[in-house]
Amino acid sequence: MHYSPAKGLPVLCQAIGSKHGVPSEQDFVTSSAASSMFLVMEHLLTQPGDKVIIADPVDPLFQMSVEAAGGIVCRYKLHPPNPHDPSRAHCSFDITEVEALISKGTKVIGICNPHNPVERVWNRDELEALADLAIRHNLQICCDDCSADISFAKFVSMMQMGQEAAARTYSVMGFSSYGYWRGFVQKVLLLPPLGILTQSRESVWLMTPPIMEYPCYLMWLELLVVADEATVGLSLGWWLG
Repeated sequence: MHYSPAKGLPVLCQAIGSKHGVPSEQDFVTSSAASSMFLVMEHLLTQPGDKVIIADPVDPLFQMSVEAAGGIVCRYKLHPPNPHDPSRAHCSFDITEVEALISKGTKVIGICNPHNPVERVWNRDELEALADLAIRHNLQICCDDCSADISFAKFVSMMQMGQEAAARTYSVMGFSSYGYWRGFVQKVLLLPPLGILTQSRESVWLMTPPIMEYPCYLMWLELLVVADEATVGLSLGWWLG
């Protein structure tokens, strides 16, 4: 069994593009979330001292990917819920604290949505604030959106925050976050229109064989039907039954 085309099987890329409303040329199928994140950071962090702003806490893949690409991590605090303040009923961030971290060499803002581990789905106002910050300071945006399709709260993508935000957003989505798709480690990397990655995507460790991508394609089609019927939280038994 040979490896698939560098960016993934065309039929799978077309299905992904149809679901997310982007041309198939803008999506890549990679071997894991880690490889997707590393590809983005390797592409964006080109100078010594380049910095990435991420939340504290957040999934460790952000820090690992930044440091593997030679970058520096800067963290902004996520504030816990305040039962005495209705405006802070959920874990939140202060956009002024995020902006205060921007300095010479800052290249990227990292966003985990839904957030791991605080289980927040960021709302449109919060995403618009981060998008505005990125646009004003000419920063790129890297989103870990791997759990987007299993969130019960309404998920809004950073790519929906207008053309300027979409043009600088790299979104990592996937298959293996679904509880009934364990073992399918493939991830989908959605790129901005001009997001050209380096040739490292040709490396074998980033690619997946067709024998793994075809099942992803077939199950992706099933998921499209299920999503249209507004049913979520399906169990493994449904797939086997």
